[in-house]
Amino acid sequence: MTLDEAARNGIARVRKEIWISPTGYLKIDLFPEGNGYGPWAHLYDRGVQEVLGESTPQDILSFQIMDTDFVPYYGERDASDV
Repeated sequence: MTLDEAARNGIARVRKEIWISPTGYLKIDLFPEGNGYGPWAHLYDRGVQEVLGESTPQDILSFQIMDTDFVPYYGERDASDV
């Protein structure tokens, strides 16, 4: 699914099945009542981000993400994901 499809279905956390880290996911900020999502997506993959010396989450402009193969993420949330 795309980020647009996820937002329409009320799914705020997605990932790709091909990602090596099973706890890595992308969070989008949903607007109320399925009216889209905000301009930022937040990448949570603490283990990888710590190895790279990066902060968690990494904020990405969501309009730059055109991928179509996201799946819902229902796993454990990162401690900083509130």
